[in-house]
Amino acid sequence: MTPSRSGADRTGGIAAGLCFALVCAVTLLAYARSFSSSFQLDDNSQIIANPVMARPSVQGILEFGGARVVPFVTLVLNYRLGGEEPFGYHVVNFAIHLLATLAVFRLALALCRTPRLRDTWLAAQSLAFATAAAFVFACHPIQIQAVTYVVQRMSAMAAMFYVGSVVLYVRARNAQLGLGPGRVAWAYVGSALLALGAFFSKENAASLPLAILLTELAFYPSADGGRLLRLAPFAALVLVIPLTWWMFGIRPGYRFDPDAPVGQHIKDLLDLLIFRASPGSHVTSLEYALTQAVVIPRYLRMVVLPWGFNVDHDVPTARALAGPVFGGLAVLAGLLGCALWAWRRSIIIAFAILWLFVGLSVESSVLPIRDAMVEHRIYLAMPGVALIAGWVFAWTFQRRRATALIFGAACVLLLASLTFARNEVWRTPLALWTDALAKSPNKARVQVNIGTALHDQHRLDEAIAHYCQALALDPDHRQARHNLDVALAQQLEQRAERGEDIDAIIGPDGSFQVARPDPCSQ
Repeated sequence: MTPSRSGADRTGGIAAGLCFALVCAVTLLAYARSFSSSFQLDDNSQIIANPVMARPSVQGILEFGGARVVPFVTLVLNYRLGGEEPFGYHVVNFAIHLLATLAVFRLALALCRTPRLRDTWLAAQSLAFATAAAFVFACHPIQIQAVTYVVQRMSAMAAMFYVGSVVLYVRARNAQLGLGPGRVAWAYVGSALLALGAFFSKENAASLPLAILLTELAFYPSADGGRLLRLAPFAALVLVIPLTWWMFGIRPGYRFDPDAPVGQHIKDLLDLLIFRASPGSHVTSLEYALTQAVVIPRYLRMVVLPWGFNVDHDVPTARALAGPVFGGLAVLAGLLGCALWAWRRSIIIAFAILWLFVGLSVESSVLPIRDAMVEHRIYLAMPGVALIAGWVFAWTFQRRRATALIFGAACVLLLASLTFARNEVWRTPLALWTDALAKSPNKARVQVNIGTALHDQHRLDEAIAHYCQALALDPDHRQARHNLDVALAQQLEQRAERGEDIDAIIGPDGSFQVARPDPCSQ
């Protein structure tokens, strides 16, 4: 007897639930050691040393959170519930990561119901496709910086809302065409609300209208008069980002002049975007774009060969069209060529490749950001990678099921093991910056941060050596100079307590002034 449609849907729902539960279980094992990790980097300034945490107010939260107010509210709630204990923050970050993974899982299933895919072999293998995509997104070690680094929950939350918005948009379009369950109006409204959540989580979500347009063009080829009307709300909602900057006076000296010409408003907006990306940056938009031509292929290399992760990559600014830039541009041009070739042959591959570019378009294009390469920026682009991996698994699964399962399980085990191991590096500041020192020894910031980690453990001699190395790399590094002075003062205090002779005098402000050559010159 043929089961009823509701019964088939119920069975499919149970199977999907079990598959996603398996994804969650493996991901939990991969991140098991992250829950006891210390605060790192900006966690200290934005959580521990932030007065808004101890005395929250609506005005303080809005002013400090700005265009990232949603994740900041969750940090405040974490602080109210658990204070300065990192465990609760990591639990929330992990939950956000699982929700983002669920959005990727649901996106893969929803795309298989669209007009372009519903009658293809991929639709018949939709569960295998979605499960493989979810595993790659959840367990890949390049995701760690957006999950284990507490304040970077803003990257994960933005992606969670972003992908969820696309999912509901697809569900609304499918329901509108009679290709899936759900109420059209509610799905559209939900999609818009999730878009707003993304825009108030991180500014890289500004590319969401492009992602929805890409989805519309790729999977709903029959254009109708309502296409622009459907896309307009998402484009309009993006304006909340610069509006928030303006409302809270993000850029010093910026004042909105209603009588200024349109051209001046456009110039002011571009200036505001550049300032928000990197206040005081000395890198031009062209130089940043050339540098990203080198950086993006490096991200992709770490995705394909998951090795070489680093909290502080040392990427020199590209000032001209040199060899590495040409090589990177060739890789990016090749990817775009593959997307165009696949547009009529395998739309999911074309869509996934173009999603990569859309996901990186805000942070890895022409707006200069202080750090040229940080791994949490790939988080929003990873759904594209996950969909490609899911397609490869599903294609193999329909032909050689045993081979696909064995190879897929081996890949998941490898990714989860690498994620587990990489999370060990994130457990303490000293472990994290020791790893960074091995990979970026010529960055002053790395030397300062490992010096600070040693300093916190009262290993002053070692800390001083790293502060000196930082000053040798950057003589104007104020934090290195300040930390060195503090370390020298503490060192002299210890020697005085031990009764040793010290060649120093007390300055008029009560600070130690060492009456011997600078230790960095010895």
